[in-house]
Amino acid sequence: MWPLVVDAQADGMIHSSVPRDTPLWIPLDTEILAHSRPTTTEFSRHPIQELRRTWNAAQVQVIHNGELIFGRMDDAGVQRRIAALTGGIKLPTIVYLHGCALPRWTGPYSFWRELGEAGYALIAPDGFARNDKSARCDRIHSDPARRRRELEFALYNMTHLEWIDEHNLILFGHGEGGEAAAGYNGHTFKAIVVTSARCALRARVGHLPPLLAVGSIDDPWIRGLGPYCGTADERILVDGSGHSVLVYPQIQRKITRFILDHTDKPWA
Repeated sequence: MWPLVVDAQADGMIHSSVPRDTPLWIPLDTEILAHSRPTTTEFSRHPIQELRRTWNAAQVQVIHNGELIFGRMDDAGVQRRIAALTGGIKLPTIVYLHGCALPRWTGPYSFWRELGEAGYALIAPDGFARNDKSARCDRIHSDPARRRRELEFALYNMTHLEWIDEHNLILFGHGEGGEAAAGYNGHTFKAIVVTSARCALRARVGHLPPLLAVGSIDDPWIRGLGPYCGTADERILVDGSGHSVLVYPQIQRKITRFILDHTDKPWA
């Protein structure tokens, strides 16, 4: 593992800082609610079989002995290789909530690969695995509450993975997943990254982890809706209309720096 080098030079973007005013997967026929943190009532509007699908199909990426392991949670080969993560290994982990349209990962995979090579595990629940997913996808018909339940279900399952450093978790959400991420408050995550979302559900009370929000000025998801993510700790607006801001190397570096600054380094 080795530290990422982030260019500290000015990047030409528009910045504004705003101060705040064990089983590896759960089989489909296994009941897990008895000891889960979310209550049965909380899951009642989200059939448990659908939530199981999002976890079984979740994408996972970890590094072991210098080699990246990448695949689905329910893949036998992935299970076998991850089972070799022994010896008290604890990896800081990024939980990623994708947008409501394909592809599952925003930006180039090289960005995510470099985070993995630097020692960060990635877990991305797959909302596309649901049979009840809406076919409509825009800022009017997004469903961040549904994505929040997927996050809660993933967090429960993650308690069974001994290689996850529960004290170094980052939440990263894009689009619809970004709305769900922005609405999180509590002590589970050390920081939150939101791309191309409005932060409409951002709480104003309770424990709010540091939040970095990045978007494009003319992105239809955020255009014309007033100040962009006004309760974020850091905001970056890119001059453009693209929904995937991770295509910009400057943004990749900024997000990487934010993650590094809010976690204990895996190579330390």
